[in-house]
Amino acid sequence: MKRLTDVLDPPPSGEMKAGRLGPQPGGIVTQSGVPRLLLDIMQCPACGGSLVEGSQPPSLTCSACGLRYPVNDGIPVMLVDEAEPTGPDGP
Repeated sequence: MKRLTDVLDPPPSGEMKAGRLGPQPGGIVTQSGVPRLLLDIMQCPACGGSLVEGSQPPSLTCSACGLRYPVNDGIPVMLVDEAEPTGPDGP
């Protein structure tokens, strides 16, 4: 399992490229503005499922329970109360 410090600390050697949220290792920022390495370790707070990125509107959707979490200015809002259900009962 990756630790948060492994993701956010710069690599010992190599280029740092400025991303939308500032310098990111390798400059890898997803289309929603969330750093790829951070997205890889994030889980749905409701069920622990993996998250899939959506572009319009920027969001992260749980592949297990279907809750969609908004991403505001590259910052994911991972609050169950702020999430929208998807599927037959949701938008």
